[in-house]
Amino acid sequence: MHALQDAFDVRPISASGKDYRPPKGKVDPSIDIKTALRKQVNGLDAEAFFDRLTRLTADNRPHPADQEMVARMEKIGVVPGQVPPADAF
Repeated sequence: MHALQDAFDVRPISASGKDYRPPKGKVDPSIDIKTALRKQVNGLDAEAFFDRLTRLTADNRPHPADQEMVARMEKIGVVPGQVPPADAF
């Protein structure tokens, strides 16, 4: 499998047949990449957790199989893309 993966060369079409080096990536220094994700999530209070959840689900829509849970969350004001009301917690 690794030999097959190593045989692939992914580059823009405009760079076909030319020497190509992808641009260097940029790291957002405000993102904590050292603390384990579970520890970060467990450190959030309810308001911060649901605020982040609604912001993330605005761009990453829930799977259709999750619609029952989405409907239940909407009943308490947790709606993708909307800041939940503080009294929801």
